[in-house]
Amino acid sequence: MVCHAGGGWAYGYKDSPVIIDDWFWKAVRTDPVGQVDDKYWHRLDPDNKDGGRFADPKQSGGYERNESKDKRHPAFLPDDLKNIRGGGLPREHAVPYDEKLAASIPPDALIPGMVISPFVGDRGDIPCHSQWKDGKWVVYIRRKLNTGSQYDVQFEPGNSYPFGVAAFDHTSKRHAYNFNVYWLVLEQ
Repeated sequence: MVCHAGGGWAYGYKDSPVIIDDWFWKAVRTDPVGQVDDKYWHRLDPDNKDGGRFADPKQSGGYERNESKDKRHPAFLPDDLKNIRGGGLPREHAVPYDEKLAASIPPDALIPGMVISPFVGDRGDIPCHSQWKDGKWVVYIRRKLNTGSQYDVQFEPGNSYPFGVAAFDHTSKRHAYNFNVYWLVLEQ
């Protein structure tokens, strides 16, 4: 509901008097490193291009576009094509673009558009495990009940927590959604 409540912002109004803990599982950007991207929504900030959507703090890691400043070629190439993971280029296997190295890569090889590494810090506290099977993803996500973060919902046994789900398929903004509210019920 908060995502699609209008308010004049593209793709919804992201303003809330309370923090909304927002988890993004991303098949290319976070899954190959076994994480879910931990973000949150809060007060609308007109200076923030994403309105009231923010990323939990991190010390290091994450993902970035693999493009040169002039956008004419990738910023990085893999040290070996077999080190590409799930469509992402792991930071530890990314070497700066070099024309000689680029020429040695087969013409039909796909160079990932994202350089990836695990988030370190608050933004990286949601591990995941997934599997693509029979044309579907099965994703297992877990998190500590209490992360100690001011940006996360702190779960307590015996309580229930509302949540929603949206699916993105090869897009960063438009997605499938519904207005159903699901409930996470924690046994005592």
